[in-house]
Amino acid sequence: MPLFFEGLSKPVQNRSEDIQALLGKIIYLDGGIFQPHTFERQYADIQIPDTAFEKLFSFFSQYAWQIVDIPSGEDNEITPDILGHIFEMHFNSISGIGLSYTPPEIPEYLCRQTIHQAILEKVRQQASCARQDSFDSIEELLAKLDVQLCRQLLFEVLPSLSVLDPACGSGAFLVAAMNMLVTMYSEVINKIASLNDASLSVWLHDLRAQHSGLMYYFKKQIIANNLFGVDISAEAVEITRLRFFLALIASSRTIDELGPLPDISFHLSVGNSLVGLLPTNEADDANLLRDAGEHNLTEVIPQLNRILLTLLNQDDRRYRKYQQSRLSIEDIEKLAPFHWGYEFPQIMNERGGFDVIITNPPWEVLRPGIEKASETGQSLVLQLSPQYEYQNPVVNGRTQRTDVNLYKLFVEQSYNLLRDGGYCGIVVPHGICTDHSTQRLRELLFNETRITGLFCFENRKKVFEEIHPAFKFSLLTFEKGGKTESFPAAFAKQDVEVLDQFPTEGSVHLSTDFVRRFSPDTLSIGEFRNQTDTRICEKMLRFPLLGKKLSDTWNVKFSSGLYMGSPNHLDTVQTDPDALPIYEGKMIHQFTHTFAPPRYWINKQRSALFSRQLEEQQMSGYRGYRLGFRDIASGSNERTLIATVDAIAIVVYRKAASTHPGETQYMGL
Repeated sequence: MPLFFEGLSKPVQNRSEDIQALLGKIIYLDGGIFQPHTFERQYADIQIPDTAFEKLFSFFSQYAWQIVDIPSGEDNEITPDILGHIFEMHFNSISGIGLSYTPPEIPEYLCRQTIHQAILEKVRQQASCARQDSFDSIEELLAKLDVQLCRQLLFEVLPSLSVLDPACGSGAFLVAAMNMLVTMYSEVINKIASLNDASLSVWLHDLRAQHSGLMYYFKKQIIANNLFGVDISAEAVEITRLRFFLALIASSRTIDELGPLPDISFHLSVGNSLVGLLPTNEADDANLLRDAGEHNLTEVIPQLNRILLTLLNQDDRRYRKYQQSRLSIEDIEKLAPFHWGYEFPQIMNERGGFDVIITNPPWEVLRPGIEKASETGQSLVLQLSPQYEYQNPVVNGRTQRTDVNLYKLFVEQSYNLLRDGGYCGIVVPHGICTDHSTQRLRELLFNETRITGLFCFENRKKVFEEIHPAFKFSLLTFEKGGKTESFPAAFAKQDVEVLDQFPTEGSVHLSTDFVRRFSPDTLSIGEFRNQTDTRICEKMLRFPLLGKKLSDTWNVKFSSGLYMGSPNHLDTVQTDPDALPIYEGKMIHQFTHTFAPPRYWINKQRSALFSRQLEEQQMSGYRGYRLGFRDIASGSNERTLIATVDAIAIVVYRKAASTHPGETQYMGL
């Protein structure tokens, strides 16, 4: 306690003589990490016996502790990256929230796709009219560094860049962003020596005189000015803060290079990124957010929570079905809302949002009526919040409610938090490409953003260790604003190493016009392995789509069959000569529907009832021709598809076991 609370967290001149005599030469680091924890303040009389510390230190001494993330090859080493992995495994086990360790290649790729592009865009915007360079890549920019560009990067572009992870976890994405920005500073500093510019040379000389360790200085500036993180877990934010401090200390070659650590408590915050106020156009709310810095935190947050409550409980047709469950201020406070305009007023209220967002959010689903009581309020808030208008698909002009999925909310919230022209890189399930429930999110991405990359993985090589090998996920990058005309994509990849070549190599270019013609109702993005696949599909699209109603010709109509969970309502003997047979998959073989005899019949009265029920559901009933098929798909079978066409009365399907827990599959006709 004296070492932490009186030594590392206090300047030398503020320590008592007794503490100085006890500790000796202990430098002042501060940074908030060595201050008493809230738990320690609440329970000041905690007593822990020395034997507990002896066992703890003995356990720790079994490992080789590294202060940098460069592996030494020893089996028992602990790096900051591994420390973050340990935390995420621990948090998964106690919370059930889907944090998953992210391989370093993924945040590095997303940083290249977003931070590099944001830097290039800022340089283009601030370049003089006389300069004609377009700088299509960061490599081209660095190759053409001159005095003007060095000044621009050092004093304007890099210091003003804002990078956010709204679900920061143990800080893997923010640490990757820090390393990338350090590399940018290093490239510019190394270039100054060959430019022979007097003013830049003097500036660099003075900087080295004031700071013996330049990398420590630049890391400190980046952490204090450029990086922002929010997480609902206080433990996650602590680990991120620790990783920043370890990265700082690791860049110091001697003890003399170490200076006081920056206070980053305002940049790394605990809160619910999905619940809270964004900047608003309402005058009173905007004034409150703008002037919030002059108020006491305990006074401002309740006011902001009441504003949020009013927005959610407004009397509008959209919310009438929820009026019986009106929210209270207590419901809002339990959700720990994070009010972005208050917490980051300069970025949100003056700049219009962040320059870059990179994140791997949780992928959990909040199912109405199933989640815990404490989560019911969150589900309701997220369904009602006016800032989430792209969460539910629209079919035939009617909005359909779907499950509240956290990754879908983070995609839309990331769009909300970006400034116009800002860049986002996010790890999401592959459902972002294909699911019916993400239809409107694809509309948002196509119409209001410029997609810069869609890289889709299969987890067969356990890129994410805790996730099923058959699971698919995507790395999505986009720029806010504009419109997507075409975008590079890759599908069914399994190795993270190929990210280095994407999108230059191994990508398929898809136009949004092609996607709209390929899937006009849901805008689903098919898994095209190469450009040949798209050309074949273009030829197919010259013909009408299945399901489109045409005059003077056959028309295909899709409908579901009869689920035969229990055959009690069917006859097992054909007692009525007009009874209709019930067709099952086993009765069908190639070009025939009599491969096996029927087991069940339905009499005339019941068949008429079923026909009316099917017609009420806009299905075709049992009259007319049907295509029945059995999808076999196995190398050991005689065929991979068995099908027939006949005047089949009613087809049935059965439940089958699923490869994924919690899912239901139906197999049959």
